[in-house]
Amino acid sequence: MVEIAEDEDGKISHYANMGNSLIRIQPVYAVAHFADLFELSKQYNLKEGQVVEVKDIGNGQSARFVYSYNDSYKLEDWIKLEAQPISVTFDTQDDIDAIEKWFLPDEIPYPSGTLIQINDRGDGKPALFVYSADIVIPVNGRLEGTPIRIKSFDVTDSNALNQLAQMSLNSDIVTVNDQRFVFQNDQWIPLTGNVHQVVDLPDTEKLIQAQIGNVAQVSNIGNGQRGEFIYSGSGWMPLNPNRYTVQNRSELEKFPAKTGDLVELEDAGTSRHEDFFYVDGQWLKQVKGGDAGTITINTHGSLHLSHDSTITTEAVSAGGGAISIHADSLVFLQDSQITTSVQEGAGNGGNLTIEGPQFVIMNNGNIIAQANEGQGGDIHLGSKQLVKSPCSQISASSQLGIDGKVEIDSPDVDMNAFMVILPGGFVEAQLKQCTTEEIENPSTFKIDLSRKRGLPFGK
Repeated sequence: MVEIAEDEDGKISHYANMGNSLIRIQPVYAVAHFADLFELSKQYNLKEGQVVEVKDIGNGQSARFVYSYNDSYKLEDWIKLEAQPISVTFDTQDDIDAIEKWFLPDEIPYPSGTLIQINDRGDGKPALFVYSADIVIPVNGRLEGTPIRIKSFDVTDSNALNQLAQMSLNSDIVTVNDQRFVFQNDQWIPLTGNVHQVVDLPDTEKLIQAQIGNVAQVSNIGNGQRGEFIYSGSGWMPLNPNRYTVQNRSELEKFPAKTGDLVELEDAGTSRHEDFFYVDGQWLKQVKGGDAGTITINTHGSLHLSHDSTITTEAVSAGGGAISIHADSLVFLQDSQITTSVQEGAGNGGNLTIEGPQFVIMNNGNIIAQANEGQGGDIHLGSKQLVKSPCSQISASSQLGIDGKVEIDSPDVDMNAFMVILPGGFVEAQLKQCTTEEIENPSTFKIDLSRKRGLPFGK
């Protein structure tokens, strides 16, 4: 656990150190009395859905409360989590969205504290909500009805922990017999209980653990010159500025190495390039960085990217992450791109999935999962129609490795059905923002004026 004394707005925030990254979490706080709840937000950076345990609610009993907040009017409330069964079940997120609005007092569909479960939050998995209906809007006296997803749980054993994974998202917290876990990348990771305190967010960089082979670039090593250091497992050592290349592992073992040498191995047994550095009489593999993360977008409407917009999980040399997009009506790329590519090295391009829309329209748009030495990512497009301009590109290629798979579950659009006979005169074909070499499946047409000149056709 990492406690930051002054985060974004000068309040205390908490993160979990995952070894090579930090993720923001909302731990379970505890206060002595109910009145103390309203003092917490003055000190801690709370988010809606935050759970706090009150040791004594006035009758000597403890209880848990969920934080509710209206950003427009800066109003907060605490909803008691009752020990009650789920009383309302919905099928989809649309049902939840329908009860998130302002109501007159006699129109509120459910009282505060009602537990609501939806069977499909957009990815086929369930989710648990508590309904908040106590915040009174000062302007018109209406009540704000807000379903709040529960992000913190208490369970008694590992079986319940595994079942809870079905309705959890990244950074959710669960307590199992005083042991706390954080949910990340579809698994529960135990928190050690150790708390590291730092002043602000930049200081957290000191807590990220280096892995063997990580390289650090230092802008000034004391003489105004830049320098590179590599982590050997026991400490940081300077890298020699010269770089060498050998063909295979046999040549690497014969290389007259000295400490700090970095050598590129052209064939490491997988027909891919790998880098090794020499330390303590042995060659160790260089680690260039962790994989890019995952982006998941679920929308019941459309996703529209324009003016050079980008959704990306790009990596320099490691795995390219993954992007999953589910839209009901339209995915429209106008001079924009979605990419899970890798710039260099042996990392694989990330997988890229678009499912559900009526249309995927690409006007000078790119959907790419390319790699350099590794394998291109797999691309799956599932839509009822795919309409793509000549300058658009769908690519899972690899420059030196194996191309990824591209699956398009969309019927072809018969562009001939859109052909019209133009009036007489010259036609000037124009392509904007791309060249003919960039068009994947070029088409041609010819204007034959021979008949107009009275010559035999085709001459």
